[in-house]
Amino acid sequence: MPVWNHKLKELREHNGWSQKELAEKLDVKQSTIAAYEAGRNEPKIDTLLRITDISHVSLDYLFGRQDDNGGNATLYEAICSLSDRDRSILAKTVKAFSDTTDEDIPR
Repeated sequence: MPVWNHKLKELREHNGWSQKELAEKLDVKQSTIAAYEAGRNEPKIDTLLRITDISHVSLDYLFGRQDDNGGNATLYEAICSLSDRDRSILAKTVKAFSDTTDEDIPR
Protein backbone atom coordinates (compact mmCIF):
# COMPACT_ATOMS: atom_id res chain seq x y z
CA MET A 1 0.00 0.00 0.00
CA PRO A 2 1.40 3.40 -0.90
CA VAL A 3 2.63 5.76 1.79
CA TRP A 4 1.54 8.99 0.11
CA ASN A 5 -2.16 8.59 0.87
CA HIS A 6 -1.45 8.36 4.60
CA LYS A 7 0.87 11.36 4.37
CA LEU A 8 -1.84 13.28 2.51
CA LYS A 9 -4.32 12.72 5.31
CA GLU A 10 -1.68 13.57 7.91
CA LEU A 11 -0.83 16.83 6.10
CA ARG A 12 -4.48 17.73 5.66
CA GLU A 13 -5.21 17.20 9.35
CA HIS A 14 -2.00 18.97 10.40
CA ASN A 15 -3.09 22.04 8.42
CA GLY A 16 -6.58 21.86 9.92
CA TRP A 17 -8.27 21.34 6.55
CA SER A 18 -11.37 19.25 6.01
CA GLN A 19 -11.48 17.06 2.93
CA LYS A 20 -13.79 19.64 1.38
CA GLU A 21 -11.37 22.51 2.10
CA LEU A 22 -8.44 20.60 0.59
CA ALA A 23 -10.58 19.69 -2.41
CA GLU A 24 -11.36 23.37 -2.98
CA LYS A 25 -7.65 24.25 -2.80
CA LEU A 26 -6.88 21.57 -5.39
CA ASP A 27 -9.95 22.24 -7.55
CA VAL A 28 -11.23 18.68 -7.19
CA LYS A 29 -14.28 17.11 -5.53
CA GLN A 30 -14.32 16.13 -1.86
CA SER A 31 -14.97 12.53 -2.94
CA THR A 32 -11.69 12.66 -4.89
CA ILE A 33 -9.79 13.56 -1.71
CA ALA A 34 -11.54 10.73 0.13
CA ALA A 35 -10.52 8.33 -2.66
CA TYR A 36 -6.91 9.57 -2.51
CA GLU A 37 -6.75 9.09 1.25
CA ALA A 38 -8.31 5.62 1.01
CA GLY A 39 -5.82 4.63 -1.70
CA ARG A 40 -8.59 4.01 -4.22
CA ASN A 41 -7.37 6.68 -6.62
CA GLU A 42 -4.06 8.36 -7.43
CA PRO A 43 -3.63 12.02 -8.31
CA LYS A 44 -1.98 13.19 -11.50
CA ILE A 45 1.47 14.74 -11.19
CA ASP A 46 0.14 18.31 -11.41
CA THR A 47 -2.18 17.60 -8.46
CA LEU A 48 0.69 16.04 -6.50
CA LEU A 49 2.78 19.14 -7.13
CA ARG A 50 -0.08 21.36 -5.99
CA ILE A 51 -0.41 19.28 -2.81
CA THR A 52 3.29 19.74 -2.06
CA ASP A 53 3.08 23.48 -2.80
CA ILE A 54 0.15 24.20 -0.49
CA SER A 55 1.44 21.85 2.23
CA HIS A 56 5.04 23.10 2.00
CA VAL A 57 6.52 19.62 1.73
CA SER A 58 8.58 17.84 -0.88
CA LEU A 59 7.46 14.98 -3.11
CA ASP A 60 10.08 12.86 -1.34
CA TYR A 61 8.34 13.56 1.97
CA LEU A 62 4.88 12.88 0.52
CA PHE A 63 6.07 9.53 -0.86
CA GLY A 64 7.89 8.50 2.32
CA ARG A 65 11.40 8.80 0.86
CA GLN A 66 12.29 11.49 3.39
CA ASP A 67 11.17 11.32 7.01
CA ASP A 68 11.23 14.89 8.23
CA ASN A 69 10.76 17.13 5.17
CA GLY A 70 14.13 18.66 5.96
CA GLY A 71 12.60 20.81 8.69
CA ASN A 72 10.76 22.94 6.13
CA ALA A 73 7.33 22.44 7.71
CA THR A 74 8.63 23.50 11.13
CA LEU A 75 10.34 26.56 9.66
CA TYR A 76 7.19 27.47 7.76
CA GLU A 77 5.10 27.17 10.94
CA ALA A 78 7.57 29.38 12.82
CA ILE A 79 7.43 32.04 10.12
CA CYS A 80 3.63 31.91 10.01
CA SER A 81 3.46 32.45 13.76
CA LEU A 82 5.36 35.75 13.47
CA SER A 83 3.53 39.05 13.53
CA ASP A 84 3.22 40.95 10.24
CA ARG A 85 5.87 43.38 11.48
CA ASP A 86 8.31 40.58 12.36
CA ARG A 87 7.70 38.82 9.02
CA SER A 88 8.50 42.08 7.26
CA ILE A 89 11.74 42.42 9.24
CA LEU A 90 12.63 38.80 8.46
CA ALA A 91 11.96 39.33 4.74
CA LYS A 92 14.21 42.41 4.69
CA THR A 93 16.94 40.52 6.54
CA VAL A 94 16.79 37.58 4.14
CA LYS A 95 16.90 39.96 1.17
CA ALA A 96 19.94 41.70 2.64
CA PHE A 97 21.72 38.35 3.00
CA SER A 98 20.78 37.27 -0.52
CA ASP A 99 22.16 40.54 -1.90
CA THR A 100 25.47 40.01 -0.08
CA THR A 101 28.46 38.96 -2.18
CA ASP A 102 31.70 37.32 -1.08
CA GLU A 103 33.42 40.70 -1.32
CA ASP A 104 31.02 42.11 1.31
CA ILE A 105 32.10 39.56 3.93
CA PRO A 106 35.01 40.72 6.14
CA ARG A 107 37.90 38.30 6.42
